Amino acid sequence: MDKIDIVKTGVDYNVPFELTYSCYKGTHTHCGVCESCKRRKRAFRKLKIEDVEYLQ
Repeated sequence: MDKIDIVKTGVDYNVPFELTYSCYKGTHTHCGVCESCKRRKRAFRKLKIEDVEYLQ
């Protein structure tokens, strides 16, 4: 599965995306620049779904 498929499946299962974390850096907030963050952003954007940028 690629990130788009993962997000689609998450939507189908009502995943609380605000509790998910994809960043390679391992800091509290998403860095937004590592490859994992970029893929996540692209997936949400392509699916026209709002994503949170940080963990709560």
